[in-house]
Amino acid sequence: MRKKLFTFLLALAASVGMSLAQNPSGSCGTNLSWEFNPATGTLTITGSGAMTDWASANSRPWHSYQSNITSLSLPEGLTFIGRSAFQECQMTSVELPNSLEEIGRAAFCACGLTSVTIPDNVQTIGQSAFASCQNLSTITIGSGVTSIGYFAFSNLMIEPWPSRKLESVTCYATTPPTCGYDESFSELWDKEQVPLYVPAESVDAYKANR
Repeated sequence: MRKKLFTFLLALAASVGMSLAQNPSGSCGTNLSWEFNPATGTLTITGSGAMTDWASANSRPWHSYQSNITSLSLPEGLTFIGRSAFQECQMTSVELPNSLEEIGRAAFCACGLTSVTIPDNVQTIGQSAFASCQNLSTITIGSGVTSIGYFAFSNLMIEPWPSRKLESVTCYATTPPTCGYDESFSELWDKEQVPLYVPAESVDAYKANR
């Protein structure tokens, strides 16, 4: 009886050990790793440097879990977020690290984000980076941003058209960022619906850039 009980306990311990080790994980850059915890819905990125720039959303190693990702943890030291990295993930907030320099194409497209703050170290926001994030209420763009890609903040309206949850956009760049297409920035700068706040000394420059 004792032998059977001991064998059972060993088997139970082994199964617990296996379940603890089952969180999907892998590499997402030369010096970056990822792990998804299904129990908490958290996707955790660790390491430093640039993330892989995938060809499409389907190429991401966590693609099959995107509808279950409700929380995202990004490390200080991350410099680049790859194409479609978190497209259609369900988190409502994200803290972007101060080390970040570039946000890739469609990186957060169609996410559930309610607000986003772009750190001052970011220089480039890629095409469609935050497109179709229709729950966004505030957008804050850091002082270092110099380039905003095509449709980076497009299609933020919700039904009934042309309603939107977006309440304000703040841009701390003293020189207006260049935009790949008028719609990416000028859609946000709708004076009647969405106020754009910029440094006082740069108001005329932004008006000229309209």
